[in-house]
Amino acid sequence: MNSSDRAILTDFKIKRNTYLELEDIVYNKISRIIKDNNIFVMEISHRTKEVNSLEGKLHRKSGKYKSIYDITDLVGIRIICYFSDTIDAISKEIEKAFVVDLDNSVDKRKTLGISEFGYISVHYICSLFEEDCPNDNFKDIKFEFQLRSVLQHAWAEIEHDLGYKTSYGIPQAIRRDFSRVAGLLEIADREFLELRNSVHAYEDMVNTKITTNNGDDISLDRVSLNSYIHLNTDFNKFVERLKTELSVTIEFINPDSYLEQFAFFGIETIGDLCKMFEDNKELLYKIIHNQIASYELDIMTSNMILRYLCRAELINKGYSKPLIERFLGITTADQAKIARRTEQILAVINENLSE
Repeated sequence: MNSSDRAILTDFKIKRNTYLELEDIVYNKISRIIKDNNIFVMEISHRTKEVNSLEGKLHRKSGKYKSIYDITDLVGIRIICYFSDTIDAISKEIEKAFVVDLDNSVDKRKTLGISEFGYISVHYICSLFEEDCPNDNFKDIKFEFQLRSVLQHAWAEIEHDLGYKTSYGIPQAIRRDFSRVAGLLEIADREFLELRNSVHAYEDMVNTKITTNNGDDISLDRVSLNSYIHLNTDFNKFVERLKTELSVTIEFINPDSYLEQFAFFGIETIGDLCKMFEDNKELLYKIIHNQIASYELDIMTSNMILRYLCRAELINKGYSKPLIERFLGITTADQAKIARRTEQILAVINENLSE
């Protein structure tokens, strides 16, 4: 190691606490930006190089750096996104929130040749704006952002583990295999993006139909059921009735767990669910009223409404004991609980039959 490299290493040992503080500043700022912009990512990791790691780098690249400020990756932030277009959204925020060294930043998605394959990522070399610096010690320090998708990250990690960081060192006999896998991952990245866009388009269509009471032909699934409880006019009128007449607060939560229960009743579309609700809503109201009175409830969830809707269906249609037990078995394996609830439901059915 030459004298310049030794001086850099000594300088880093002295200033490493400053770099650690910078790491926290940058991590906290980018995390807040991502949260405030409702951007969803898989992971934000961060690190400051260890002294021995820098020493190894200086050995490998002896004489390359004139000072510690020429080394731009002593502090690094890696952001792993679920979808490739999220990288572009975060890139725009980075360019607004930090001073970007565009000459040394690189979008490897654009630099990879059309017939090449390998590591794809976006690297930003940045520094803090003066107003973000706690003191003058931070002004000249640069740090690195790495942005990549989950699949790009998978490729980078496997490629690194295999020991081939560029295509040039790969034996000719397996270059085709590398190329095929890299191509598959790029295609998968695009396909996942298309799938997400298709889901969003489907959600928009379902929301529009249910809002306009035109959802009879929509299949019942996690998207349509969630849209139903939030947007269906009759369901929400019922919710308002509960809030007004019974002084209860309703919290909306994910209704996915009720898809299997509705399937038991043959409910296949939103139209089927609307009819089930219309047929049972008066009994449903009575059941909820009794539950609130018995347990002195002042808050309930939307899923409790769905639970009692299923119970009302069992009662109104006069289901047999074996079928009631089978239905209750969807959500619990506790035979004592199934037996107790079955008897409660049968008691109400028998009471209705005797009236």
